[in-house]
Amino acid sequence: MKKVKSEEFTYSRLMSYMECERKEFFAYHAGGCGISPAEVQDYFVEGEFGHYALKHYYKSQRMLRDNLVKRVTKAVDALGEIPPELDDRLRMKLTAMVGACQAYKAKYKDDFSRWEVLAVEEPFELEVADGVVWRGVLDLVVKDKEDGTVGLIDHKFLSQVGNLTATLPLNPQQLTYYRGVESLLKVKPDWYMWNVIKKSSLRRKTAGSLEPWTQYEVRVQQQYLDDPDKMFYRTQPKMFEPMAIDTAWADMMCHVNSYINMRDSGTVPPMRFSSCTGMYGNPCMYGPACLATMLKRGKQGWDAPECRGLYKVKEHQHEELDGKLNDE
Repeated sequence: MKKVKSEEFTYSRLMSYMECERKEFFAYHAGGCGISPAEVQDYFVEGEFGHYALKHYYKSQRMLRDNLVKRVTKAVDALGEIPPELDDRLRMKLTAMVGACQAYKAKYKDDFSRWEVLAVEEPFELEVADGVVWRGVLDLVVKDKEDGTVGLIDHKFLSQVGNLTATLPLNPQQLTYYRGVESLLKVKPDWYMWNVIKKSSLRRKTAGSLEPWTQYEVRVQQQYLDDPDKMFYRTQPKMFEPMAIDTAWADMMCHVNSYINMRDSGTVPPMRFSSCTGMYGNPCMYGPACLATMLKRGKQGWDAPECRGLYKVKEHQHEELDGKLNDE
């Protein structure tokens, strides 16, 4: 690989590059550290909150409701001045997460008798080439108390579960986490699974008067307690195949090498038209910036007059690892 100075890669960044070179440019280079949609993404706030709750649960074997409620306020307040409707929507979704997390404790209270916890939300870095560092965070690493095997568990907060077992063996995220466990704990994990918490579809009642937040939270929690097998789902443990790991890792490094060789921070790279519509017909978040680029407006498209207010410059290149909210 060409030697570069302090280039950082993450799973999300590589996936953006493989999906569309221009998407990776907008997300990680434009404006200095990249740009993101000015409108807050609900799934990001929900996911950050869920990981916060499970982090403290597996570190202390406790998940105090009062702390979760305080976290809701802190998460929304950190966004600054936002429209009242967005404030209400985010509070509703995060309050639903409080109910879900409280039910999670009841569903998986035996985890600590089953597993020894080895790592919880632990960041890792590994040098994959000269000057190229791969960063990530391990959600949960455990050791089975019965057979001694080491497992890698990835938390997912999803609206729909789908057929997860069909895609897990091909998911490169598990590959990067495998290397992370090797680097951090000096042990090769034996298996991995997804720990899925399905998001509640219940909404706050508005008939007559607004449903109190505590009542809504209890109602959501009861939904999870009444039907835990529908709202919580864990994939069957999948065994890692060392030979497949080595082969797949070499393939991933080819993509990293491809990126390093074509990288040019002063030029907006070409876009991949097949990715413009995104999954399920959802257009790419950088569509307006791409159109402005095609019309040669602004220096890099995203800064064109018609894009004003659509994007904000990121403070960190990898916001998923360098979040604004610090744990208490």
